[in-house]
Amino acid sequence: MAHFAEINADNIVTRVLVVHNDVTDLDGVEDEQQGIDFLEDLLPGSGPWVQTSYNGAFRHNFAGSGMAYDPVGDAFYAQRPLDINEAVCESWALDENYIWQPPTPNPGEDWIYYWDENVGDWITPGDPPDHEGVLRHPADTHFLAGSAKYIWDTVLREWLPV
Repeated sequence: MAHFAEINADNIVTRVLVVHNDVTDLDGVEDEQQGIDFLEDLLPGSGPWVQTSYNGAFRHNFAGSGMAYDPVGDAFYAQRPLDINEAVCESWALDENYIWQPPTPNPGEDWIYYWDENVGDWITPGDPPDHEGVLRHPADTHFLAGSAKYIWDTVLREWLPV
């Protein structure tokens, strides 16, 4: 099956449709234009259409609704990510594979880190209340302090008693 992304005037993907291989086949070879012609005939006034690869074999990333298309680089990519405060990560840049990268790499996998655009760095959620003297694995999202038990709420971004 071939997948085609409809692109609006701002180069944003509005939808992705699937076209059977029988439609895109031209003399035994997949032909993108065959799929585009089929969709334009089926949906007059739609488009433009750009083929996208489910496994990323071309155009770098599989297109999804809301993603962007770079016609110069001929690539699909996600919108800029949001930080812990839901601010757009303006400091991040697209790499050669059209994946957003922070200005400094995530410090590691042994702790929970969140990007804070205002700080311009990775931050941790901090310790839960009454944590003195308690050892825990730093990647845990659960915390036991004496008889009190806490869980990290990723939406509220705070420790909540359980």
